Amino acid sequence: MSVFFKNFKIVEPGHTKHEQLVSGVIRAISSKEIRSGQTLPPVSSFMQELSISRMTVLKALNELKDRGIIESRNRIGYFVKSENIKQQLKVLLFLTAFNQYHEILYNTFLDKIKDKNVSVDLFFHHGNPDVLRTVLKEHMGKYGLYIITPIQDQKVLGLLDKIPGDKLLQIMRPVCSKKEISFLSQDFYEEVVTALNGISERIKSYDEFILIYPEGSFHSADIKKAFNRFCDENRISHSIEEKPLLNSIRKNTAYFVIEDSHLIKLIKSAEHSGFILGRDIGILSYNDTPTKEIIRQGITVLSTDFQLMGRKAADFALNRRPIQEVIETKIILRKSL
Repeated sequence: MSVFFKNFKIVEPGHTKHEQLVSGVIRAISSKEIRSGQTLPPVSSFMQELSISRMTVLKALNELKDRGIIESRNRIGYFVKSENIKQQLKVLLFLTAFNQYHEILYNTFLDKIKDKNVSVDLFFHHGNPDVLRTVLKEHMGKYGLYIITPIQDQKVLGLLDKIPGDKLLQIMRPVCSKKEISFLSQDFYEEVVTALNGISERIKSYDEFILIYPEGSFHSADIKKAFNRFCDENRISHSIEEKPLLNSIRKNTAYFVIEDSHLIKLIKSAEHSGFILGRDIGILSYNDTPTKEIIRQGITVLSTDFQLMGRKAADFALNRRPIQEVIETKIILRKSL
């Protein structure tokens, strides 16, 4: 028996065959008998040397892949990816963009999994399905967990369907066709309407309610539908504009702003016109951030709790209990409205 396979002679009472196989590979890496970049023996060698089934070998190797310790390549086999044998899970976290509310989710997620021997690789697709598809194709099968903000694209859907249900968590807006897929989602329609109805009297105190929603935004178009429904049902004069324009800010008007860059422009335009937020004009911003708590004595927001989403995503990563949950969207009232 080769030196490598001597690592598998140790019997661990109470451990299954595949668990003992995992331990053997880890011992070989720990003792430097096989190093990062080196290829493991073929599956057939494991079967022959240890008298175990192909299924048992593959189960063990897949567990090591999930932990990011080994990796597989077509026609080459399995090789050592990392010598960090304490690592228990390798996660691919794929978000739309690194804006402040995604940063809140990301930092909360990292804080919850710290000291758990979990590594996280972070990617962004910026609403581009080609980027999402390319990265997924390149990293398919290399991670034990995929946490993804998906895009409604048929080719993306096909790739997501290839990821086993217990290794995929969709966040923000689920699109995968598999009913058993876990998700933590926002609701961009009913929850938005409900939240706006909670401040309907405040909105009615203004002459008009304007949604600033740029064309080509990766935010859900359901927000526009929710806005129109709310205004129609409450008989509120309203319109939708692509961006706030300097010198076009109207007194006694409430603005619902989707993009943070437009929020800053709107505030500057209001101050240029001598308007006071919360008195001469009202501002409602989408998605809360720490900055909005303090800027101009506070900006009213319509937001999902991204800290809660981050904690629940971390719970899924650590425990793998299936989850299908819509995180509540609510209004946080501040001085601007």
